[in-house]
Amino acid sequence: MKYFQKEQEEKIYLSTYQQELEQKQVILQDEKDLKVIKYLIELFGDIQLEKSLVKELVLSFSRYGGRYSVKSSSDTLTDLLQIKKEIPTLSTKAIEELGYYYIRDLFEEYDLKSVLHKLIKVFGEEDDTFKMYLIYVDEKGKEYQKQFEEDAKELDTLKDEYGEFYIEYLKSLITRKHLSKDKLLMKIPESELIKKDEQQLLDLSTKYKIFFGACYPLSYTLIEQDEIIDDEFYYYISTTKESIKTTFTKEDYLESIKKKHKQKRM
Repeated sequence: MKYFQKEQEEKIYLSTYQQELEQKQVILQDEKDLKVIKYLIELFGDIQLEKSLVKELVLSFSRYGGRYSVKSSSDTLTDLLQIKKEIPTLSTKAIEELGYYYIRDLFEEYDLKSVLHKLIKVFGEEDDTFKMYLIYVDEKGKEYQKQFEEDAKELDTLKDEYGEFYIEYLKSLITRKHLSKDKLLMKIPESELIKKDEQQLLDLSTKYKIFFGACYPLSYTLIEQDEIIDDEFYYYISTTKESIKTTFTKEDYLESIKKKHKQKRM
């Protein structure tokens, strides 16, 4: 069977898998996998899992974008392992495919975990049962996603003020991480602060001949933080080991948010 295992697979402690990676000839992928294993140990402790499942959890980071993606967030990993604990006969393949669809707020909205238990109770632990479940989850996922896509489209009206890149970043937070549109709008600073930060990052890239790639301006990413800890912020230049202050401080950022929403009320 593909989705349910009749015989117990070989299990391994996460620390043992870590040791195996450390003993291998070090290549770039091994270093990445090692970081993932250490992260999993931080989350769950030195638990014992099927070896194939450990490998799948490590692969999920590459597949879904690491700990900063909703698909491989600590919530998702915790919930998937809880499902595995409740239904230990689920195969690694089942957990892999479930992980493709799994988002905590989606599963809570439609109580999808209990749906799986009910289907197994009625139809038994058969591959067709799990296929039926995945089809149902996919349908509910598409239905649920529509509301976030519609919310994200509403932000297009701000592109003239903030520019396309910043607004597309906010839209991705809504569609990929299911963050609330209204809460995001309450946390955005004035466009002038965003544009100055964007320009600084561009200037640094030109001056130091560095391609920042997927490095978003700091003024973008701060919106995801519930509480901002640092009073000042820096861009680190790897080639020269310099730390360059951003064009704004924590106080500037928070004050700009207040001004923005004061203007909206006037």
